[in-house]
Amino acid sequence: MDRWAEHLTAEERLRLEALLGCALAPTALPDVVPLTARVPVQVREAYEAQLRDMAPEVLEDRDAELRRLAEFCGGPDPYLWVQAPPWAGKTALVAWLALHPPSGVVPVWFFVTARLAGQADSPACTEAFVQQFAVVAGREPTRHAAPAVRDGERRQLLNEAAQRVGHDGGTLLLIVDGLDEDQSSRPGGSGPSIASLLPERLPPHVRVLVTSRLSPGLPADVPGGHPLRHCAVLKLDTVAAARHTEHEAVHDLTAALSGGALGRDLVGLLAAAHGSLTLSDLRELTGHRHLAVKQRLDSAFGRILRERADGHDGFQSRLDLDGAHPRAHPAETGGFLFAHETLFAAALKAFGPDITAYRERVHAWARRYAEVGWPTDTPAYLLQFYGRMVAALGDVDRATALVTDVRRHDRMRERTGGDTAGLAEIEVVHELAMDLPCDDLGPMAALAVARDLLTRRNGSLPPEVPIALAELGHTRRAMEAAHAVFRPEDRAHALAGIAQVLAANGDPQTADVAREALRTVDVAEANRWELMPSTDHAMRTAAAALMTAGQEDEACARLDSPHDADPLSPIRTRVALAVAAHPRAAERATGLLREAVTMARALPPDERVEALAVAAGAYATIDPAQAKRLYAWMLRLANRAETEVGLLTAVAVALRDVRPEQAADFAHSALAELRIEQGWQQDEAEFTGREYEPSYDWIVDSVAALLAADLVDEAQQLVEQEEEKPILWFAEDLGHEQRAIAVCRARQGDAETAWRLLEMSWRRSPVDERHPEGAAAVSTALAAAGCGRQAETLLRTAAARHPWAAAEGFAALARHYVADDPEHAAHLMQAAESVAARSSQEAGGTDQDIRLAVLATTLAVLGRFTDAERLADEIGTPCARAWAHAGVSMEHA
Repeated sequence: MDRWAEHLTAEERLRLEALLGCALAPTALPDVVPLTARVPVQVREAYEAQLRDMAPEVLEDRDAELRRLAEFCGGPDPYLWVQAPPWAGKTALVAWLALHPPSGVVPVWFFVTARLAGQADSPACTEAFVQQFAVVAGREPTRHAAPAVRDGERRQLLNEAAQRVGHDGGTLLLIVDGLDEDQSSRPGGSGPSIASLLPERLPPHVRVLVTSRLSPGLPADVPGGHPLRHCAVLKLDTVAAARHTEHEAVHDLTAALSGGALGRDLVGLLAAAHGSLTLSDLRELTGHRHLAVKQRLDSAFGRILRERADGHDGFQSRLDLDGAHPRAHPAETGGFLFAHETLFAAALKAFGPDITAYRERVHAWARRYAEVGWPTDTPAYLLQFYGRMVAALGDVDRATALVTDVRRHDRMRERTGGDTAGLAEIEVVHELAMDLPCDDLGPMAALAVARDLLTRRNGSLPPEVPIALAELGHTRRAMEAAHAVFRPEDRAHALAGIAQVLAANGDPQTADVAREALRTVDVAEANRWELMPSTDHAMRTAAAALMTAGQEDEACARLDSPHDADPLSPIRTRVALAVAAHPRAAERATGLLREAVTMARALPPDERVEALAVAAGAYATIDPAQAKRLYAWMLRLANRAETEVGLLTAVAVALRDVRPEQAADFAHSALAELRIEQGWQQDEAEFTGREYEPSYDWIVDSVAALLAADLVDEAQQLVEQEEEKPILWFAEDLGHEQRAIAVCRARQGDAETAWRLLEMSWRRSPVDERHPEGAAAVSTALAAAGCGRQAETLLRTAAARHPWAAAEGFAALARHYVADDPEHAAHLMQAAESVAARSSQEAGGTDQDIRLAVLATTLAVLGRFTDAERLADEIGTPCARAWAHAGVSMEHA
């Protein structure tokens, strides 16, 4: 009703309101399906780009059919089959419906098209449905699952998506366009038909809409009792515009094939490529001048083609995706392909065996780019469609060589921001290699090693990088980068940070990203061992984002997480949710803060002070009078504890920013007690005849008190004295103290000292380089002190030794500058991504090089000695490089 009411005139709406007896504001009416059930922006944009390619700008003469489809979505029938001859406009109709669904209908879709390699079989359909079902269901799909697992996941996710949409009173609409173009069951196909994937018994609230030509009917593997065999059929008549277009296109194809050499070459290359080719691609492949090719495409010949509106399914440079950099050829679209499947099929039939010559021309073109290492100007076709094209031809050796090329993987990662495309290609070729004889395991081994390399090399992407991308407004790239983070705890941190950014911007996708972050937290905690960093902060950040998005009950379900390792964590969570709830849900916010204060009462005095300080910080904006009461409470606690160093220090730290003079007094009192304690320890050491050695606890308490008293020099001197001593066991590591002093130095503008202290902490405990309070905190503090340029210089110098920390620092600087200097922020983000890519190449160190050595030996087994020797030469670790050369030599002998 809301969409219908939006089209009423003011007079008509007034009459309707009089009849209803209430005011009617169409724009204020909620959708039947809330925003949380829609596809998130980073997935929705990718799939809607495909729809926009297929849907007309205006759908003419189809009002009756659209009404019939809307009735089907709300009716009792589970299936509807749209049938029509070629060129009748089937695809245009259902693409329009998917782009403009009736209110309450959540569409997911797959358009079968043989014109694009890898888009016309059941594995591709399964993958498309898994990705879309997952985002509707609100969870992340399994990564890199085997085909059998993927099929089961598709079924499970359909049920989950249906339940979620049905819970909100909506309908989940599955659209499959072009059943007759399914290549799955044909020679060289890959498994069951697409039609057989559609369930016989649909979950509640699900409808299925399929389209095809009038023949050949359903494949044999669709059971006799399947609803498709007896469902309602909507037969379309060819509209006048489509009939005219068909006649012209067939005439133009005939003219192109019987005309000059350039026209024949363009048709042959587009048919052979099995994917879209740009003007530049066609110029290279034909050898004709740019102007000649352009004039031919702009002539009547161009009516047999369709220009893709954007890059190859979003397969552009990561910067190009968000418009940060222009294309090499700004005038180009995403490429050309045949305007209709019938034209593609007619071209293949016309060329017959002669199409092989055009395929060889495409292979030679790809070889030229491979021989020079897949440079930065490698055409997008060769990084996306070519691999699928080779696999579709059944050429296992060529396909294996292509998808195991490490340099090509690097270029694909640079273009897309991750390794998803590379891994998908490997899976396709793996399925092809499964049909090889049992004694020919070389390709399988090479594919397994290549897959392992891609899966593991993402372990060194700092989570700060995806968050900074979100801050810069590049949400799609941010999510791609977050999904590329290998360690679940880091991935949770990245996703939670993105959710926080989206929440601050009021983005409707906030809840979906926050839920994904919380699921990742659960995965990380399920596999967590003692020394791994806690995910408490990521959990709190994601739950707060949910609260901001209005999902209060869902957020509060995380108040008492089973993963809480810190006794203060439940209190911090309540405070974070209270801040997120205020002022929209003021009563809920006040109640959460009261709970936090009540829980603080049960803690030991020093932890109680820390908890009260957290609550007071929130009250400072929500209820300043209550904040004053909590600070007064802390003062009373400290005044009673004249000799308790821990409590005095805790109060000093809590008051440092709000009441600095009182904080200094308590800090000096703590220092006095520490000096007395030190005297006792020295006397005891002298009496027992041993050398005095300050205890770890004494050092930690002293540094905290010195920093609370703003005695940074003394704190630094104490820590640097410990640097001269042997490395301590991890429990006595002073990394936290060194980082705290580094941040203080950064606030003072002392960039070199701050960075030196950070590197000191990394020497004692290398894992500390990835600590969230390290490089990012120091870089942000330096920028706030007006020393951002100095920070940049230090980060560039440190990038070779500490790529993770440098990438994190650059990303933090980008976040700092994004509001005031977005251009400089974008420049810093490029530096962060560049260093992160270098860090990924170095991830795993010797382990990664050993995997490369295994791949080099495997390539030699396959007879690819040139590739094997080149890869062996590029291995950095000497022992792994020697092993690789030895393996290659043994196979060469």
